[in-house]
Amino acid sequence: MQAPQITAQTVLDLKDVLVGTSIQTFSQTLSSALFVFVGQNVFQNKLISGLVARVPSVNPKTIFLAGATNLKNAVDPKFITEVISVYNDALVTAFHAGIAMPRVFIVGALAMEWKSAKGKKIEIGMA
Repeated sequence: MQAPQITAQTVLDLKDVLVGTSIQTFSQTLSSALFVFVGQNVFQNKLISGLVARVPSVNPKTIFLAGATNLKNAVDPKFITEVISVYNDALVTAFHAGIAMPRVFIVGALAMEWKSAKGKKIEIGMA
């Protein structure tokens, strides 16, 4: 979590460090909030489509209301194996979406200027 701030302090001029670290922190916080939403959306869409395709007699709303911990009590035992399989597939798809995002953002990191921070004295600036 601190590496981007150290990088900003190393690469930017002293007068730009405050703005650079602020932008970095804002972007990090915003992207975290945004991709929780994206992951939830991917999970819900995959779960609904999987249930409709593989277990049409089970209402997706029942699964959402039951949650992961109460699936066995909410679903007929003859469907539980298939429902758990669909639930697992939806989770894996959401995890894959989360894993793909850093691969996209690495392009920005590769475009950044490379400098060594070894031996550089970083002065504390006053705002």
